[in-house]
Amino acid sequence: MAYLLTLLPVAGGFALSYLETGAFCYALDDSFIMMAISKNLALHGVWGVSPYEFSSAASSPLFTILLAGIIALIGNHIWIPLVVNLIAVFGLFLWLEQKATKWGFLPWQIWFLLMGVSIFAPIHVLIFGSMEHVMHLWISLVCISQVLENEDTTPWYIWILLGVCLSGIRYEGLFLGSGLVLWMWINKRWLPGFLFGTGMMIPVFALGIYSISKGSYFLPNSLMLKAINMNIQKTGSVIGYLYSWVEKVILYPHALVPMVLLGTTLRWNKLKTSKTQVWIALALWMSILH
Repeated sequence: MAYLLTLLPVAGGFALSYLETGAFCYALDDSFIMMAISKNLALHGVWGVSPYEFSSAASSPLFTILLAGIIALIGNHIWIPLVVNLIAVFGLFLWLEQKATKWGFLPWQIWFLLMGVSIFAPIHVLIFGSMEHVMHLWISLVCISQVLENEDTTPWYIWILLGVCLSGIRYEGLFLGSGLVLWMWINKRWLPGFLFGTGMMIPVFALGIYSISKGSYFLPNSLMLKAINMNIQKTGSVIGYLYSWVEKVILYPHALVPMVLLGTTLRWNKLKTSKTQVWIALALWMSILH
């Protein structure tokens, strides 16, 4: 039911968009850039917005490759990213429901958890763009859960795979992953932290080295443009740089709302994981991911 309610505003939004434009359309130009790179990779073997030359315009290697694989199998269709995101939302909700049940949440608490994620992420807005954001959210939570709850039972290759997925689905996952590695090393889990960190470096260096070989920069152009917005060029000091983070927290207060909601929910349940660990995980997720 929570899944269906999440899709209602999405369906209405796409219907209104069709009435306005006369065609199926996503909300962001980034969506079409990603689709162009995936199409050219699948049909022409070129990582670029045109089929003629390389262009470093995507910071989500795994999502690009996933779309390219689907296009290679069934052909190029504009609705492919939408279907992938709908499946990702269903998987995210199912995973959250199983996790909450394991924690001892009551059915009505699980309902509020799923609707809270739907509203405050906000899932329906992310689906309108149909990029990698929903999968990034899901993978981020899985990594946090793995670090805090399954520390002694995780095979070595799973740590590498998790690292590859976290940074590969979206380069911004490196910030969250770095915090998780630090947490593991603080708790003297040296090998898992090393393996997880190594996995995160694989997509970055693979695409970076290939990009340099094509005459471009190591990091995608989109990331370099985003870095300018951190205001460091205006402040010119470490203190000023840290102030720019505080400034962004003030400008985006909605990012703090889920922290309060989940913190309230935790008071109603006795979790196997300590509240301190959950709060640390939540702080990492909400502050860094947003």
